[in-house]
Amino acid sequence: MAFLNFMSPLNYNPLFYFYAVTTEGSITKVSARLNLTPQTISGQLTSFEEKIGAKLFDRKGKTLHLSEMGQLIYSYAEEIFQLGEEVAHILKRKEPAQWHTFTVGITEVIPKVLAHQLLSPVLKMNERVRLVCQEGDQSRLLAGLSINKIDCILTDQPLQLGSYVKAYNHLLVESGFTFFATKALQKSSSKESPQCLSDFPSLCRVKNLPLECEYYLG
Repeated sequence: MAFLNFMSPLNYNPLFYFYAVTTEGSITKVSARLNLTPQTISGQLTSFEEKIGAKLFDRKGKTLHLSEMGQLIYSYAEEIFQLGEEVAHILKRKEPAQWHTFTVGITEVIPKVLAHQLLSPVLKMNERVRLVCQEGDQSRLLAGLSINKIDCILTDQPLQLGSYVKAYNHLLVESGFTFFATKALQKSSSKESPQCLSDFPSLCRVKNLPLECEYYLG
């Protein structure tokens, strides 16, 4: 005899609001798109957090940052609602579609334009591929890789020796760095190069890549 213990069904409305706010990065944008007041969405998020007994956001003023639990819930919500879009697409076209899911983890230091160029060939394949990108720190992404929730990771760091994750490194691109500074800025530090670089705000240009971009280091 089998005994089934069913939990109360999940209310997908607040989960969708959470997914939309996290994706858009703003309650105001989502309220305008869904024609709801910001107070309604904010209240739904608060009620959702109370029901699950966990904080999804680390609130700093008006800025929302995902908590560790929020990052985990978002990864599932992203998969749920992308699958929902596929169902809607199938129903609209009245024909089944077989999609292959390719989940890529991207560390936060990788420029978005570089990640897009590296992954763009996936979107041009003849097969139907659902590309899922998850951003986070390398340790969290490696945890997802170890349980097969992530297929590969784009990172600027090789896998450390003795890592608990059985994985392989493949060099995709490499770049050289050249540092320039005014004499006044150079003399303002008592440290020798390269130790003095940690004292200066820097604007870097990436070279020898399939693109050219600039970004601030600090």
